[in-house]
Amino acid sequence: MAAIEYAWRKFTANIGPFLGMGAIITVLSVGIPFAFGMASGGVEVFNPDPLDPDGVSTAGQLGSSLLQLSGQLIGGAIQWVLGVALLRGALDAVDTGRVDFGAMFSRVPWGQALLAAILVFLAAMVGLLALCVGIVVVLFFLYYTNAAVLDGKSATEAISASFTFVKENLADTFLYALIAIVVIFLVSCFTCGIGGILTTPLFAISTAYTWRVLQGRPVVP
Repeated sequence: MAAIEYAWRKFTANIGPFLGMGAIITVLSVGIPFAFGMASGGVEVFNPDPLDPDGVSTAGQLGSSLLQLSGQLIGGAIQWVLGVALLRGALDAVDTGRVDFGAMFSRVPWGQALLAAILVFLAAMVGLLALCVGIVVVLFFLYYTNAAVLDGKSATEAISASFTFVKENLADTFLYALIAIVVIFLVSCFTCGIGGILTTPLFAISTAYTWRVLQGRPVVP
């Protein structure tokens, strides 16, 4: 709760960049799948099955599936970039109390961040194949990988740092994750997803606060 209360103070103190980033992420997370979904529907409409007017041809089904997959990949990539940049801003807010929209993107080691994302994705897939609940465990223990990368660690060092951090602060990080998920779920449900404009930056700031405080590092009051 202290992390969420702190996040609200820093959010209101830097409402311009955080609200702007929250709005961009929320709009794109809805807009990109919607646009590709409409396009895939159009492909199906204009490619009927010659033998069944109410059906869709094989080419139409393939084109529709490829469009939907492309939308998911493009949307996921854009959301990842914006999410890392938002966390950069959240760490700046925790460290200095000030956030600049442009600086969110300019001080990120994108190469290491991308490599870390790929490694975490592969680990999550292994967890999914081994045991469905395994993917949740993997993502929980490696959640702070991006924060470690933004602190200057390499991709592999960041993964190790995140795992060690969560393991050494298991009760606190689990309680924080539980509260954050419940808050985000409730706000999203009651606002039909529009609440993401607020919850997305708040979650990033509270994550940065948790990462700093549980390591015993100072934060700006």
